[in-house]
Amino acid sequence: MNKLHRNIKAYALAGLILLVISGAIINHVNKPLTNEHVCTIQEKFCTFSDGDLRASVEFEQVPVVEEELFVKIDVDSAWRIQKAWVEGINMYMGKTPVLFEDNNNKKRGVTFLGSCNLSTMQWHIYIEAKNDNTGTVKTIPVLFSTSN
Repeated sequence: MNKLHRNIKAYALAGLILLVISGAIINHVNKPLTNEHVCTIQEKFCTFSDGDLRASVEFEQVPVVEEELFVKIDVDSAWRIQKAWVEGINMYMGKTPVLFEDNNNKKRGVTFLGSCNLSTMQWHIYIEAKNDNTGTVKTIPVLFSTSN
């Protein structure tokens, strides 16, 4: 009987630990970003500033799923865009690269938004930039959404 009580206590403790861990994970999934260094697209445009890095991001058209999305990114002259990619926030569908045509420090890129079963989908474009003078690398999160 004593062994049975120990097993019950061990299972209850393990279940409680799993419940706490699950709650912590659920609390952080799809939580809106509160970081002040987030560029939120409004009217197809946003600006970003983080210390010595200033950038602007502009969509050429309203973002629509299953269609090409053209984006223009302008960064300060000391900075160079290393890479960029898109990720779904509500539904993770992997990383979709942004492919660029380089035009000095202004870049025009194209990406593709995957299909989603949600009527409104939130997305991030992550832009990784490197300062050629200092070697500093920063990632700019750009928040936007699509609606069906």
